Amino acid sequence: METENNDKAAALIEKIFDAEKEKVGALQIKMYLENDYGIIMNRKKIRRLMKNII
Repeated sequence: METENNDKAAALIEKIFDAEKEKVGALQIKMYLENDYGIIMNRKKIRRLMKNII
């Protein structure tokens, strides 16, 4: 279950990262997730998931 949620979150993070032409960091992605998608996620988790994307 946790792996499935991480996969969905990683896909959403990658979508935001690509839409912003790879010029956003973990804190900006955190704000996009909260404001646009209503998803609250720790910035450290976002950074960990971004390591797999980049």
